Amino acid sequence: MKHRNLNKLSIIYLVLAFIGVISNPVLAGEISLTGTVDRTEMAFEDRLNLELQIRWQGVITDYTFEIMPLPTTENLKVVGTSSTISSTLEDGVDYTTRSFKYSLQPTGSGIGAIEPVTFNYVSLPDSIPGQLTTQRFTVQIAKPAARPQETGTVPYIIIYVTILVIIAAVVAVIIIIRKKRAARAVPEPSLEDKFRDQMETLKKEAGGDRQLFFTRFYRLILLYLESKFGIKTAGKTTALILANLEKTDMPPERQEKIAGWLKQAEQEKFAPGRGTPGDVMRIITEVDDFLR
Repeated sequence: MKHRNLNKLSIIYLVLAFIGVISNPVLAGEISLTGTVDRTEMAFEDRLNLELQIRWQGVITDYTFEIMPLPTTENLKVVGTSSTISSTLEDGVDYTTRSFKYSLQPTGSGIGAIEPVTFNYVSLPDSIPGQLTTQRFTVQIAKPAARPQETGTVPYIIIYVTILVIIAAVVAVIIIIRKKRAARAVPEPSLEDKFRDQMETLKKEAGGDRQLFFTRFYRLILLYLESKFGIKTAGKTTALILANLEKTDMPPERQEKIAGWLKQAEQEKFAPGRGTPGDVMRIITEVDDFLR
């Protein structure tokens, strides 16, 4: 009877041991997680560095990990993170180490805590998920250093500097106000004045190049119509642009003048030289009269 009980107990111990081995996802020599902090006591103005290392036997591509987790903390906050991964060959066997580093700053004095950090991973190529978890870390955080007490006497140099700063600020405000007033005194050039200046520039830059003159003259007219009447000219034919111009309040005789310029400019930019030699000077004079 005693032998039977012993046999039953032996079988139970073997089964429990077998279950304990297969239920542990971190087998010796395969993958493991370790964590360290660089101090257990710190001043309030210092920073705490936490390093977590995952190491496994194999190459980099044997495991994949989810996004780098941020630890839950008390009286601490994460202000910086970094991660590295490297492989080494030890006695002919590949080992890979992946490091996660956290920089933490105190938010209060007393006991600072870093709750356990969990890493979810998948082993390849069989795609078996697993999980690694660190221990809980604590650190003693000192109270903030006392600020030096201000004396009742303010050094004279501070008074002088303050006065100079105030004077400089007043002078700067006066200069800005005067510049704004001067800017208001100069009237904004009218659309016609801008068109006239652009024609003068075109006359100088085109020289004797008839095709260049009419190509740019065509664009200047379209720019004038867009600015003056809001007529959309992009991708529109000359006929469609003139049809939209007829809907404006521009007098018919002025519409005819612009229509004549557009048609001639369109013809000349594709087939220059079909007009008379004096066309350029005539148009410059007509535009000047038109704008005046």
